[in-house]
Amino acid sequence: LALPVAKRARRERDSATGSAKRALACALHRLHVLQMLSGADARADPAEARSQAMAYVRARLSPSAARGVEGYAREVRSLMGASVWAGRLEQSPYDVDLQMSDENWQQAERLLARLFCAERGMGGAPPLATAVAAGAAALPQLLKLGDVQEARGETCGWAVPLRDGAELPVEVDLPLRFRFRSAFVCPVSREAATRSNPPVLLPCGHVLGKLTVQKLLARSQHSKCPYCPTDFAEMACMELVI
Repeated sequence: LALPVAKRARRERDSATGSAKRALACALHRLHVLQMLSGADARADPAEARSQAMAYVRARLSPSAARGVEGYAREVRSLMGASVWAGRLEQSPYDVDLQMSDENWQQAERLLARLFCAERGMGGAPPLATAVAAGAAALPQLLKLGDVQEARGETCGWAVPLRDGAELPVEVDLPLRFRFRSAFVCPVSREAATRSNPPVLLPCGHVLGKLTVQKLLARSQHSKCPYCPTDFAEMACMELVI
């Protein structure tokens, strides 16, 4: 089970998240070596299992394959030493974490989940935990907003449910760890980009929301950019994909 996933992780280790993928590949290779040293075949022929495990370590856990992986050298030394105990790995005097425990598989599972989520612009933590953490980070700004609205005699905008696409009157700036994909907010309407309202590049280089551009061109085929005196027509604008 571990070997096919390890092969795929090895093929992808030079992508944007190469360092983390190398760590995953090394973890899976280690688990595969432990399977080789502790399975029924190892108990039946320890010498052959030892030879295959050592050859596997030399071929798959080279220094270049594990570049930047913390604890790599110690792991390799432990694996090579544990190979002497093929077929009776539970008696090995080496680190306890070399044993085929559920924790080792769970650690590889967590790392694989984080990589999967990172490649798809998702958070590595459970959605509820992410929502709670993001809310806690935004709370100081929301409390300040509530104080200002209360001083004006207004209803606190974040204390009541927002319906029909309504938004807060201010933009809440969250830390970078809560930004999982590119985002765009029209500087004129202050509306976030959506599939029906994508960002539009004007000939002058400024970017507005599509709905804003449509409003500017509602009465004429030409209009002026709100940020510079450049005229533009709808045909000269280009929708952007984020």
